[in-house]
Amino acid sequence: DTRSHAIRTSVVLKGLDKFVYDFCDSVKPLDAIFDFLFKTFPSAKLSRNAIKSFLDALVNHGYMLNDGTQYLSLALRLQPLENASHMTT
Repeated sequence: DTRSHAIRTSVVLKGLDKFVYDFCDSVKPLDAIFDFLFKTFPSAKLSRNAIKSFLDALVNHGYMLNDGTQYLSLALRLQPLENASHMTT
């Protein structure tokens, strides 16, 4: 995160956190996020409160936007250096 008000320059999400964050690469309503997680991970012990708390924490840290009912991930996926060679001139 290169924004002047950034708390951290990078954050690595793994597991369910990564899946929900990646799912929100376009605007998603909260119910769609719940449905996605419950269908994708039926054996995981997930609660709506825990999911919403995680999303709200990401909003509070500036990694997501929220309009009250929908969420959007803001971060860009970093491309590994060895795969970015086509970007050089």
